[in-house]
Amino acid sequence: MKSKLRIALLAMLVIVCNIATFSWAADEKVSMTASKKDVKSGDTFEITISQESTGVVGFESTLNYDTNLFTLTKVENGTGWRDMGNQTTKFDAISDNAITSGNIFKLTFTVKENVSAKTSEIKLSGIKLYRTSTDKVDIEGKSVSINIAGQGSSNNNDELKGITLNKTNLTLALNIATKMQLSANANPITATLPEIVWSTSNDKVVAIEKTEFNDSVILSSVGVGNATITAKTKDGKYSATCQVTVNASGNVSGDTQNGGNNSNGTTSQENSIKADNVSANSDDTIKAGILPKTGSKTKSVLLVVAGLAGVGIISYIGYRKYKEI
Repeated sequence: MKSKLRIALLAMLVIVCNIATFSWAADEKVSMTASKKDVKSGDTFEITISQESTGVVGFESTLNYDTNLFTLTKVENGTGWRDMGNQTTKFDAISDNAITSGNIFKLTFTVKENVSAKTSEIKLSGIKLYRTSTDKVDIEGKSVSINIAGQGSSNNNDELKGITLNKTNLTLALNIATKMQLSANANPITATLPEIVWSTSNDKVVAIEKTEFNDSVILSSVGVGNATITAKTKDGKYSATCQVTVNASGNVSGDTQNGGNNSNGTTSQENSIKADNVSANSDDTIKAGILPKTGSKTKSVLLVVAGLAGVGIISYIGYRKYKEI
């Protein structure tokens, strides 16, 4: 009877211990976060290991990462923690006082030069949290995926060196629309364009009709004159400009020479007809080279006629006198 009672009590104790351990495990939380997950050769990033539990005094883990891709350049302990590992693969820490939450380690990595583009995981395994020297709980492994763009690649705007418009000088006729294209200058390849802000220095000459995409815009010429079109990255770091001149086309109302308006709505150039360059046709259309010139020839004809008339009058007067004699 006593033997059975002892067995029952032992079984209850095991159950209670398991329940207590399970409850603590359910409340624990260990996290592993990266300051950035998209990197390239030469970039640095941070991995932060933190915990949220009740009264933790010890931490144990094993860190694994590809040493051909990353270099661990710095290890920092969280507040209240002392490092007890080898800071290469083993990352263990203890605390003199029970800690409820906070960072345990902050690890700084550098991406090695000339690495190939790939995705690699930094893993934390064998994780254990301790409340006392014997009271511990195993935690599921954690990992962070790091995307490496590789040498000569870019998945962000860090490679951008400038922006260029496909036109730097542009002449348009009035009421004509045109498309302007923007491209990125990057080394060694073309990077993704950030957000572009388009503007015009004179919206009475050239108006921005619409932005088709981030890298192109439709311009409309709305007045005669000059304007500057500017494309600028939103951060203001890079910009490109194009000088635009708008000229009148066709029968434009107004005197293009002095700014005055003629009553018939044509330009003063259209009203200026040079006699030695134009001629008349049967359909009244003015053409060049047919109309007679005015001036010296007309005056000569008049003088000849007047002279002949004078000779006739003098001869008549002489004839009358002769008959009277």
